[in-house]
Amino acid sequence: MRHGHANLGPVTILLVVALTAIVAAATACGGGDEEETATEGVTPAASASPATGVEPKLGGTFRISLDRELLTLDPHISVSYDTLFATGAASNGVLQLDKDGEIVGDLAESWQYNTPTELVVKLHQGVKWQNVAPLNGRELVADDVVYSLTRMGTNDPRFTQRALMGNVDKIEAPDQYTVKVTLKEPDAYFLDTLANPWVLVVSKELVAQQSDGELKQTIVGTGPFILSDYNKAEGAKLKRNPDYFGKDAQGRQLPFLDGVSVLVISNTTAQKAAFKSGQLDITSVSAQELDELKRDVPNAVLTKFLYGGAAYTGMHYTRGPFSDVRVRQAVMYATDADEFIRTVVQGAGERLTGPVPKSFGKWALPDSFLWQYDPEKAKQLLAEAGYPDGFKTSTEACTVAQYDIQAQVMQSQLKKVGIDVSVKIVPFNEWASHAYKKQFDIYTCSDQAFPTVDAYIYRRFHTGGGSNTIDYSNAKVDELLDKQRVTVDEDERLQIVHDLQELIMADLPQVNIYQRYVYMLTQSYVRDYYPALLGRSSSNANLFQYVWLDK
Repeated sequence: MRHGHANLGPVTILLVVALTAIVAAATACGGGDEEETATEGVTPAASASPATGVEPKLGGTFRISLDRELLTLDPHISVSYDTLFATGAASNGVLQLDKDGEIVGDLAESWQYNTPTELVVKLHQGVKWQNVAPLNGRELVADDVVYSLTRMGTNDPRFTQRALMGNVDKIEAPDQYTVKVTLKEPDAYFLDTLANPWVLVVSKELVAQQSDGELKQTIVGTGPFILSDYNKAEGAKLKRNPDYFGKDAQGRQLPFLDGVSVLVISNTTAQKAAFKSGQLDITSVSAQELDELKRDVPNAVLTKFLYGGAAYTGMHYTRGPFSDVRVRQAVMYATDADEFIRTVVQGAGERLTGPVPKSFGKWALPDSFLWQYDPEKAKQLLAEAGYPDGFKTSTEACTVAQYDIQAQVMQSQLKKVGIDVSVKIVPFNEWASHAYKKQFDIYTCSDQAFPTVDAYIYRRFHTGGGSNTIDYSNAKVDELLDKQRVTVDEDERLQIVHDLQELIMADLPQVNIYQRYVYMLTQSYVRDYYPALLGRSSSNANLFQYVWLDK
C-alpha cells in the first residue's frame, strides 16, 4: 500500500514559475534580504517556519492577481488555468504535488495498484464538504470522487481536459471510502494525472443546480478556503474554512490565513503600482522593470525562474496553404527565434528544440534540431508550394501574456517572405473560444506549464486531443503517444518520446520558438509560499493553506 510520497520518475526539470495568467510566485524569506535563484531540480523555496522553528502567525489575506477575467470556476470545463487559483483553493483532488514536487495524498489516505491496470484508492474518512448549500457540511464519500472523475472524462468538447481520463475504463466505489479505477492499459502517468490540479473533486448536487450543468459562478468544495465573493471582471475572494480536514507536518490546523484574494488587474502598470503600494503580495516584472521595482520596494525578495511553458506558432494542418508541409517549413525558416526573445521578453529566454520544453532536460530534443533563420529558403519553399508571390491570411491575438506582441513579431517576420497576416486584437475569452473551435489557420501564443512530458504532447498532438487546435493527425504519432503512456521502463519511454517528437518536427504543425525567464518579486513578510509547482503545473493553489504572513 502506498502512503505519502511517490517519485515522479521521468520528470527532471528546472525550477520554474508561471508568468502569464497569475502574478504569483515567491520564495519564503526572512530579514528582507534579496535572493535570486535558478536552480535545477524541483527545489522548494526557503521555508521560514520549518527552518527557524518560528510558529506561523494566524490571520491576514494573501493577495495575488490575474491579468485576465476569471471567466468560470469550473475546473473541468475552463480553458484558462486562472480558474484554478480560485477553485483550487476551495477544492481538493485525489492526489496532489507537494512543495517538493512529489506526489502525495490529498483526499486519498493511501493507494496501491493491485494489477498494472487496477488502482485502489482509500479516502480519508471524516472529510466534510464546506458548510454551504447545497452540501451543508455533509461528509465526502467515494461516490463523489467517482462522479467527478467520470464528469471530467465526459466526451464533450466543453470538457477541455477530458484527455486526462482517456485511458480510464471504469471508476467504481466498492464502499463508502474506497475508489477503484480500472484502466484500459497500464499507464506510466496516471498517478501524475490524479495529482494534476485540473483533476479536482466537484459536487454533483451543485452541478445539478446549474441550468447548463457548468459551475461558472460558484464552487463548493472540501478545500481550505470557502468562496465568499466572485465577479468575473474583478476576481474572487475566499475565506478560511473552519471545518477543513488538513493539518501540517507538525499537526497544526490549516489554513493559517484568514483568506485569499484573487484580483483581476489586467494592466501590468497597475499591477506594479499595487505591489509598490502594498496592495499585492506578489508581482512579476520584466528585466527592464526590475531595477525600478527593487529600488521602490527595497525589501522585496527576487526569484528568477525559467518558465516551463513554451511560445509557439501553430498552423492548421489540413486547411488552406498551411496544409502543405513546404509552407509550414517556410514559416519555420522565416521565424527568427532570437528576435522573438529580444522583442517579446527583452532577451530573457531560451530557444526551443521541439514540442517538449528544454526544462524537461533529456526528454527534450537536442540542440541539433534548432533551425537557422533563413528567409531566402522560406521564399524558395513557398515558390515550390505554388506561392511564389506569397499569400494573405488572417488571425487573432489578445493582450494577455504578450500574445499581441508575439503576433506583431510573427506578422513582421512572415511579411518579409510574402505571407501577409492581418491580426485582429480581441479579448482573451473570445480568442480562446475561437482557438478551441479551430478557427485560425495560423496563430501564435504561449502554452502553460505542465507536470509531465505527456501533458505537453498528448493533449496537443494526438488526433482529437483536447488541445489539438490545429487538427494535427498522424497515425504513427498517435501510436507512439499511446505507447509511451503504457511504457513503464524509463529508458524505453525516453526513446519513444524522442521518436514521436522527431515525427512531429518532420510534419511541423507548429514552430516551437522559446521559453521565457521570469522575474518574480514578493513582499518580505510572505512565508511558506512555494513557487516550484507553477513551473510544472497549472496551479499551486493547493499550497495556499501553508502560507502565512509575518506581520
